[in-house]
Amino acid sequence: MSRRYFAVVIAPSKQALAKLQAYDLDLFHSTAQVLTGLAAALPPSGAAGSDDGYRIDGLITLEDIGRLVDDGYKVLINTSGDQPTPAQTETIDFEQWLRELEE
Repeated sequence: MSRRYFAVVIAPSKQALAKLQAYDLDLFHSTAQVLTGLAAALPPSGAAGSDDGYRIDGLITLEDIGRLVDDGYKVLINTSGDQPTPAQTETIDFEQWLRELEE
């Protein structure tokens, strides 16, 4: 299985956003947004200009990222999907959690 990365896919048009369905990627549809200025809409590390477009987040492989870029999409890679999340690494005992709530 190929390593997958959390990424933001930028589509230049509404039609290009719809065409992403043909790629059969693991995209998070609830994150789709219209952009009115890319530099303001992306995290600071992703200042990619001021073009309008559409963004959607997903968990995709480097091979898929290459295909998207070749087809005119912009892709911002955030982190590897293999890295542990805070929910997996930052655990707390139930009694301790209750004590912290009472403080």
